[in-house]
Amino acid sequence: MSDDSGLDIGRRVKARRIAEAIRSLGGTAEDARKLSEPEWIMADKFSVERTGRGGPKRGQPWPVPSDVTRALVIEYLARGDAIKETSGCCSSDQLPGPRDEDVPG
Repeated sequence: MSDDSGLDIGRRVKARRIAEAIRSLGGTAEDARKLSEPEWIMADKFSVERTGRGGPKRGQPWPVPSDVTRALVIEYLARGDAIKETSGCCSSDQLPGPRDEDVPG
């Protein structure tokens, strides 16, 4: 079993989701390095729209992805192959559905 914290796992899941969204638009690691904060937010929003997962709680502002998450996105994009999680945890199709508080009322 991995010693990763839930926060680390969550960051990797979010980063993988954002990287997949950027890649789907033809973006590369170099493109991601040049994104402004508003563009990072747009990439995160697009990734949530594509997957139906993630995003802030209702009524909360959309946060800019953390520096750690952004670095992971760039790392995933730089790999050039399909984005896979190597820790054995949580591939995109194995993630649990939204929590009750994440479902719009």
